[in-house]
Amino acid sequence: MAHLMRWRVVLATMLLAVTMPLAAATDDRLRIGIKVDIASLDPHVLNETLTLGVLSNVMEGLVRHDADLKLRPGLATRWETLSPLHWRFHLRKGVQFHDGTPFTASDVLFTFERARKPRSQMRSRIPDGARIIAVDAHTVDVHLEKPNPILPAN
Repeated sequence: MAHLMRWRVVLATMLLAVTMPLAAATDDRLRIGIKVDIASLDPHVLNETLTLGVLSNVMEGLVRHDADLKLRPGLATRWETLSPLHWRFHLRKGVQFHDGTPFTASDVLFTFERARKPRSQMRSRIPDGARIIAVDAHTVDVHLEKPNPILPAN
């Protein structure tokens, strides 16, 4: 009889372990478990792994890295090198911000310029002298003073 009771406890524990994550999945809150608090939700304040890791779950860049660290499309569907000093990014159409405002090239220009501000730690990811130009609503060009083959990764 005691043996049967132990199996019931084991079975109940297993059932509880399986159903608890399902119950949590119905919660509409985003929960992130980390050891320390992040210092800012502003994507241009800190260039450090913990903050960028949390923000990557909320905001998307032009490109992203997959599980093998290969570059994949993000907000840019593709990018190309028109010359060693000229890159072109083609932006994903149909993207909207949380308030329904469409994502366009002007948002990329704004972000690029904001990242260059003196208080932004992200300015180190933008090459000195780089200029960004909106070709149309879904295309941006980056003009460089010297070649930068890792520009999309930054």
